[in-house]
Amino acid sequence: MKPGELIDVCIECYKTYTPSKVTLDSHLEVFLAKIDATDEGDVVFIKQVVYGCIRFKKLNKVTLTALYFKHGTQVMCPRRASPRSPRSLTAHTTRAPGWQAGGRRQPGQWLPTERA
Repeated sequence: MKPGELIDVCIECYKTYTPSKVTLDSHLEVFLAKIDATDEGDVVFIKQVVYGCIRFKKLNKVTLTALYFKHGTQVMCPRRASPRSPRSLTAHTTRAPGWQAGGRRQPGQWLPTERA
């Protein structure tokens, strides 16, 4: 499989896992049989990614929460921006020169305080 396909398969495998119904090992075996994964490298990669996501779930949550807290305006996904979020409020209420909606600078444009 190509790298993008492998990541999509890992995401699908992780999302379909239900710990209250089945163990992780049996879920992986059924899932890999369903997608007909024959390459040993792909099978090992999918298993290790899913095992790692389950094992480090709390650490991933803490790390991503800190990332979004510190750099929320740079990494916020547009589909998650609520109508009352600060990002969408600034997008609709302020239009500073040299800035596009949402408070981000367009490539190649300088801030009013910056010099060329």
